[in-house]
Amino acid sequence: MAKAKSEAKSDSNAEPKSNPAIIQDIVEKIGRDTVTDEAVRDILKKDYKGVDLSPSTLKQYIYSARKKLGWVKTRGAGGASKGGDEPTLSDLMNARKVAEEVGMSPEKLLDLVGKLSKFGDHDTLTACLEALVELSD
Repeated sequence: MAKAKSEAKSDSNAEPKSNPAIIQDIVEKIGRDTVTDEAVRDILKKDYKGVDLSPSTLKQYIYSARKKLGWVKTRGAGGASKGGDEPTLSDLMNARKVAEEVGMSPEKLLDLVGKLSKFGDHDTLTACLEALVELSD
């Protein structure tokens, strides 16, 4: 669904930007407290007519841009760990318990978490998986 790279309309001599770079520029322009999928899509339609992204791709790019700008809490910044990036003993025990409950080694679970994180928005992933479950019935 995503079309090829696009150029900003204001600078036709510049090298084309990648779609993620365009989204990052837009997200930064909109600002941390007011960035929404709709606001980004509106600017895309107005200023980057050649860029057509699916809703899920747009969500991923926005999340990635927010993360690169430091607007997304990093691992351990809001979870059970208090004060630092190092996990507490309680965190480690809880992680081990989750790995055991799902029947995976910590390495395999870490790999799965990485893949899930690349998807982007947790709520969108949940909605997609629920829809796939319904479709398979």
